Amino acid sequence: MEKKISWANILYVGGGNTLKMMKRWRFLEIDQLLKKAARRDVVLCGVSAGSICWFEYGISDSLQFYRPRSNEYIRVKGLGLLPFINNPHFGSADFDKGLRTKGMKEILKRTKGVCLAIPDGCAIEFHDKNFKVLGAKDAKAIRAYWFNGDYFMVPIPAQGTIHSLLID
Repeated sequence: MEKKISWANILYVGGGNTLKMMKRWRFLEIDQLLKKAARRDVVLCGVSAGSICWFEYGISDSLQFYRPRSNEYIRVKGLGLLPFINNPHFGSADFDKGLRTKGMKEILKRTKGVCLAIPDGCAIEFHDKNFKVLGAKDAKAIRAYWFNGDYFMVPIPAQGTIHSLLID
């Protein structure tokens, strides 16, 4: 694995059970190999669990792999390469049904930081200290956070600096 990861110019991670993936990576020390690769000029990308893994934390439906009727969302620790909480599938007709949105709000009550809620068909490209929201015209990413006891969900502008994603 070390040879493959160190050789790659693009590291793409697919979706699946985020909790199981992160536990397995830590057990096999793949997390350390990916962090080392991130210090090189390499593209890191992915969808769903593969998107969550690059962030500090992610909002995950991993419990549904063990309890299919569960509507509980959990916070899963990622690699911490991006200092945000990631909530993929935000507002998705297939994956959200309002429960992911509710789970995000509850998790943010207990977790300090800013959550990037990213709908299907939308992506955020980070490069150095800049970002760009990519996707369909109507796909809008959101930053969500608690501040002084109030909950905010603010659309993310199409482009700007990472610092502007933090709470103003």
